[in-house]
Amino acid sequence: MTDLNTLTSKELKELAKQAKVQNWWNLKKVDLIEALTPPEPETPRPKRRKKAPVDPSPDKAVCLKEVIKELNITPYKARKTLRKHLGQCDGRWSWVEGSEELKKVQSILGVQ
Repeated sequence: MTDLNTLTSKELKELAKQAKVQNWWNLKKVDLIEALTPPEPETPRPKRRKKAPVDPSPDKAVCLKEVIKELNITPYKARKTLRKHLGQCDGRWSWVEGSEELKKVQSILGVQ
């Protein structure tokens, strides 16, 4: 195949007409070259790895939502209060049922 950059607009339009390019008569030289060049094969995207499902612990976990259910506190205020007293949470705001940590959280939030 010849180098499309060396051809004139008239020659490119003739090639575009033969290749059945839409609106070939309105295209400029750069657009004709782009329409006549075959598309480059797309590189495959790397597949996303699925996160491993979190195994539920054998002990029943109590989340913050359950702790503040009876209280008239928003989860935002509860987290803010807990961060003030306990520092930053390591992950989820959940504790093992009956643990000392849960009792401490309940005392901070005023659960009876």
